[in-house]
Amino acid sequence: MRCIGYFNNGFRFAITLDEHPNLLAGANWATWDSGNNLWVARPGIVEQYTLDDLRRGAPSFTLDVDRFEPPPKPLKEP
Repeated sequence: MRCIGYFNNGFRFAITLDEHPNLLAGANWATWDSGNNLWVARPGIVEQYTLDDLRRGAPSFTLDVDRFEPPPKPLKEP
């Protein structure tokens, strides 16, 4: 992660992974967990990469949070 400047009242950062330069393109957030898995968040998507996944270039887990619908509004009591 490197700072790319100060814009709109906040610092902005670029996230890169030297061995896989395009893997984190468009990522808003990325971190390693205690099991050596890389977690990446993009708008509407969360992905998990194991070390083997990184070699393959595809995540083993993807969650598309945009597919969820908001809960229904509660019915009004008369």
